[in-house]
Formats: sequence, structure tokens, C-alpha cells
Amino acid sequence: LAKTVLGQRDYLQKLIIALKRPYVMGHTGESARSAFYVTGPADTGKRLSLTAAARALAETGVFTDENVAWVDLSLYPTAAEEKLFLQDLYMALAAKGDVVVFEHYDRCQPAFLTVLSNLVQTGKSPLSGRYVMQNGRLVDAGGALVTDAVGALTPRGKYLVLLDEAPVSKLADCFGAPFVTALGDVCETAPLTGESLSAVAR
Repeated sequence: LAKTVLGQRDYLQKLIIALKRPYVMGHTGESARSAFYVTGPADTGKRLSLTAAARALAETGVFTDENVAWVDLSLYPTAAEEKLFLQDLYMALAAKGDVVVFEHYDRCQPAFLTVLSNLVQTGKSPLSGRYVMQNGRLVDAGGALVTDAVGALTPRGKYLVLLDEAPVSKLADCFGAPFVTALGDVCETAPLTGESLSAVAR
């Protein structure tokens, strides 16, 4: 990874520990394999490191797929986007890859952050309405009589990663201290030095 993400050796060590943690601590069921926070200045390799790590772990057979599911939480600023949010979240959790990354949590409807908080802290988030699977998508069943209704979302054993440039204290302001405690690791990139920038340019 250090050959791909330059100037971030300390951060990469923390990232690898975060990815190793469930293999050391153990994991069962459909709860999150692990949940952690990636933060640091803009353009310091946060997104690159996650995609490169997933690709390397897939190539060595640790992960089943190299794809990373990205969820932009700024797309759901109001309660009116609830159905869209739940559909997109379900699709991300059902994707082939092992990692789901959530960005821009500070611009998301607070009620939707509760869903994410539940997934991290309890491994399940109950749905307020009745939903059913149709053509691989989660659809509001309304008052219809349906079988196999989906009553809750689970992380399906995936890594749940929050990505932002803000310090972990801001994360606690949005989600609360218990949520931060439930996160396995906090991985922070460092500002790129002149030497690192020269290496990037080369």
C-alpha cells in the first residue's frame, strides 16, 4: 500500500490494524465485521487507500470482491428522501464487496444517521415501514399483504467506514459518544510534506 499511497506510512499501519481487527477479535452473524473512522486533510489518500486495500485483499483471497460501495449521505438532506435513502443503503449493504464507505455525514438528515448508528452499535436497524424485495430493490409495501417483508437492515458482515476531514470530536457531536466508542479504530492521514509531494509528482 505504501507504494500506492505515498507519505502516509503511519496512517496505513492504523488502517491495516483496523482491517485486521475482526480477524483477531472474531466476528459472527450479520453485524458489522468492523466499523471505523477515516479522517484527515483533503487530498491525502483517504479514498485511494481504501480502494487500494480492498483490491489487495481481494487479490490475496481475503476479500470476496475488490469493489467498495460508496454512500454519499449529502444526497439525503431532508426527511423526504427517506425511501431513497433506505433503498440506496440496502443496495450498498447487499453489494458484492466487503466494504461500505459513508461520506458527508454532516449534511445528512439526522434521522437517517440514527439508522447508521444502529447498524454500528447494535448490528441491526429496524425499519419504520413495511418493505419487500422486488427485482433486487427494497420497495415500500404500504398496506399490501406480502410475504417475506423486510423489517430491519443489517450490515451483512461488512466493514462500515465513515470518511470525512473533520476531527473525531465532530463525529461525536453528530452521533453521540456511544457511537464513537463503538467504532473499532480512528485512522487519520497527515498533511503531505514537501518530500511526499515531490514523490507524488515523480
